[in-house]
Amino acid sequence: MSAPAFLRVRTDQWNHRTLCDVGAELPDFLDDEHRKLAAPLLAVKDGEILRRVTLRHLPLARVALRADPDRVYYAYPGPGGIVVHRRPSKERVTALVWAALTVVALVTVVALTVLR
Repeated sequence: MSAPAFLRVRTDQWNHRTLCDVGAELPDFLDDEHRKLAAPLLAVKDGEILRRVTLRHLPLARVALRADPDRVYYAYPGPGGIVVHRRPSKERVTALVWAALTVVALVTVVALTVLR
């Protein structure tokens, strides 16, 4: 999972590894699932002489609580411990958009009724 755009994470909190050899081994910070996804992409191609690949990984947890269904929490390691950001859930954002559209529709109907 990549970090959402709203998370402005300093680059020193990411795990970095640059692979400069065609047969370079994948770094230890990748788990098995990521290794399975990356290995076919890094297969040796015909005529390949040199490659340079940079892998970046941020351990990130997305947490949704039943007790708070209107929020989603993102946790990642920070300089002083775990940093947690809370964001509105997709359902909450959808509900707010529908409420705003309903208000706009009502205002439009009232305005058209009054101006007649």
